[in-house]
Amino acid sequence: MMIMMMTMMMMMMMIMMMMMILMIMIIIISININININNIFNIFAFVSNVAIIFAVIKNLFLQKPCNIPLCSLAFADCLTGITA
Repeated sequence: MMIMMMTMMMMMMMIMMMMMILMIMIIIISININININNIFNIFAFVSNVAIIFAVIKNLFLQKPCNIPLCSLAFADCLTGITA
């Protein structure tokens, strides 16, 4: 159980690092082609919330009733990131 928790923490850290790298790449690209700053945050919101949903779906010990509102909120934020 402890190994599973450590593995999950490592996965979440790797996801966060990938999101930070993605955010830096988007900022660099936006400097070159003058993307609106709002689009950068929309992409970041979408990617981070998809990562939350993906983590809950893939890990059995996160599939608890208390995480249903978390996934619901993440899904709503994904839609907000797409439409805003």
